[in-house]
Formats: sequence, structure tokens, C-alpha cells
Amino acid sequence: MDPKEFYAYAVGIVCEHVRPLLDNSKIIIDRSGDRAFRQHLKKRLRAQMIDSDGTCRIRKVGMETSHSNNLVQLADMVCGAVARSYTASDSSFRDLVRKKEKFVQLWPQ
Repeated sequence: MDPKEFYAYAVGIVCEHVRPLLDNSKIIIDRSGDRAFRQHLKKRLRAQMIDSDGTCRIRKVGMETSHSNNLVQLADMVCGAVARSYTASDSSFRDLVRKKEKFVQLWPQ
């Protein structure tokens, strides 16, 4: 019911799926919400990415707007291409990145 909680949950799921690829990584997330929400999200994500031996797989969590970061903008575009392939039955943009996909999950299931 809470959009901020859903956003944090979705970010956590993405990080869990790429956990094996994270090693002292810097995570950049599309900036949203107020300062308190951003701090809560950073803290929650760092806590979630602690391994059983106590080491954190994340070195830093940063937040930037997509218009100021090309990689965040690219992630937005790829997500949009995947979503469009489901909602508009147009896979032309998704076909451009399909070979690079690691994992796609359709919600709800």
C-alpha cells in the first residue's frame, strides 16, 4: 500500500538477484523521496547485503537523477523497453537488449 515501501522492496529484490556480482560495489539508484526515505533505503540495502561472515557486498549507495547520470538513464530505458514488450506487445526496443538480459520477472505472478 505504501509506494516508498514498495520501491525499497523492489530495490532489495534487484540487489538480491545480483548479489553474486556485487563485491565492494558502488550502487547508484534513481533518486526519489525525501532525505529521510533516502537514508532509510541506504541503511536497509546495506543491511540486506551483509554476508554470513559479516562483510557487506556494497561499498557505497548513491542516489542520482536519471538526467544527471547516463547509466541510471540507461537502466530506466531498459526497464521501459521490457515493460513495453509486455504492456504494448511491442518488443522492438527489448529485442535490442535481449541478449544481455540476466533475469526478468513479471509481477504479479
